[in-house]
Amino acid sequence: MLLRLGDVVLITTFDDAGRALQGAMPRLERIEGALSEVQAREVMVDYAFMNLSLEERPRFYTECDIKNETLTEKVKMPPHFELGELDYKLRGRLLRRSLGDGLKQIRCAGKTQQEIEHAIDDGLFTFLFDDTGKFIKQSFTALPTRPQ
Repeated sequence: MLLRLGDVVLITTFDDAGRALQGAMPRLERIEGALSEVQAREVMVDYAFMNLSLEERPRFYTECDIKNETLTEKVKMPPHFELGELDYKLRGRLLRRSLGDGLKQIRCAGKTQQEIEHAIDDGLFTFLFDDTGKFIKQSFTALPTRPQ
């Protein structure tokens, strides 16, 4: 889930007991500044991708203590964090869906629209990092408006 409140964005998953964050952390640690809207969507996609790629999922359950009239939510965690085989086509589908109709508006220097869409579908496209792996501090630049 991505929730945007003004300049603040909250991103989370609900059913993995923090494992998506653990999987996404190597990329998140390389972020060196504020995120554009499209970069925030990519981070959300990375969380979802990690969540869906978990080898073994945490198991949630409820303990009921009738005598004390309490319910306690608990989780049984896998012993180790482990991802299954990564399906980058899945990441591509998630990114394409998160961009929606906005995909038609995306332009990248030196790339055709077809090349951009192919890279997205392959799950390899990123708005976060350039070709050298450096964080892109200005991933969004508005096009000049046309004079009336």
